[in-house]
Amino acid sequence: MKIKVLHLLFFALLIPGFVWNIGYDIRLSNIIIILLLVHYFFHNKISKNKAFFLLVVLLLFLILQGNVAVYPLIQIVGIGIIVSALYTIINRNDIKEIVRLYLKVAIFISIIALVQEIVAIFLHKDIMFFIKDLFNLRYSQGGYVANVFIRVSSIFPEPAHLGGFLTPACYFALLSVFNKLSTGLKISKFKAMLILIAQIFTFSLLAYVGLVIVLLFIIKELKMKYKLVLVLVFCVLAGSIFSYVKPIRNRVQAVINVRNNPYQNLSVYTLYTNGLVALQTIRNYPLFGTGIGTFESNYKKYILDFVQEDKIMTRQNSKDAASLLIRVISEMGLLGLILLMFIAFNYKVKKYGTDIDYYYINNASLTYIMVYLLRMGNYLFVEFWFFVVLYIVSKKRTL
Repeated sequence: MKIKVLHLLFFALLIPGFVWNIGYDIRLSNIIIILLLVHYFFHNKISKNKAFFLLVVLLLFLILQGNVAVYPLIQIVGIGIIVSALYTIINRNDIKEIVRLYLKVAIFISIIALVQEIVAIFLHKDIMFFIKDLFNLRYSQGGYVANVFIRVSSIFPEPAHLGGFLTPACYFALLSVFNKLSTGLKISKFKAMLILIAQIFTFSLLAYVGLVIVLLFIIKELKMKYKLVLVLVFCVLAGSIFSYVKPIRNRVQAVINVRNNPYQNLSVYTLYTNGLVALQTIRNYPLFGTGIGTFESNYKKYILDFVQEDKIMTRQNSKDAASLLIRVISEMGLLGLILLMFIAFNYKVKKYGTDIDYYYINNASLTYIMVYLLRMGNYLFVEFWFFVVLYIVSKKRTL
């Protein structure tokens, strides 16, 4: 049964792009996680009393916040289900085996991304557009770069989502290139390059921020000569991308000039205005915020304080804030920020005096959490909680 459970977890990580909207998102990966939780529940691997207690606590928190409504209820119960299932699975299995499973998923997804790129170069077609249209899935077509390359997204709804998911894999890929991993977690240099190239071909600023975070974690592990080589390669790549990839150059310039002109780029505008809404919310509700699932109401309440109605570029991310950090500030206030810092510092694994593989797994998980905090705000992404739980359990294994 253990193998079947891990295979289902593998499948749940493999299909994040299978999303249907019926007023709110229905994710096939979340349905699989629910089935896994039901399996553990009825096989007495989760205490029924604990499960009932968890649900009661979550509902009481929701009631105390004064936000008993359908959308917040879905968020609260959904978080409880996903975290319970993932913690049960990860805590009861060899996390090194689970990381190897994740790396297999990352390699497979990277291959799809590179096939997507090759087809786009030679046939000028985005094959994922047709596949996702066939299944009526959400898909934001990335578009072309320099009229040659496409911004790959593989099986994900958009390139940034792919870049976020591959960020921990890039960490393991670079460690493998520099021979820093044990045999159990090491991948071949060829597979490592597949992952890194797929990350680059997203042409996503978030993916490149993920690479910068990975480099900051890795560079301290290397000898001086390798540090110099890595910094040189990074500078050449960064300079080339900034010079020749217009969308990246425009987005960086939009970030630099956002206070003077927030309307240059849609993504930058969204993050900036959502950030202003969050800051206004925390001024009025500093300790506990306004409750999980309330960012949209906060947005409607405060957005006109900062943007004239006829200049609002989009309300697309008015539910999830497009950034978990912004959303937490708005919905949970200072308590939410303290909780984030507690998790980050309390569960950080020190390099020495422990199994070095747990140190690397811990670091890789943290790279994803950092990227997710910056750019994705959905509470119900299986991948996010997968890495949060992996981060926590990797610490527990060292105690």
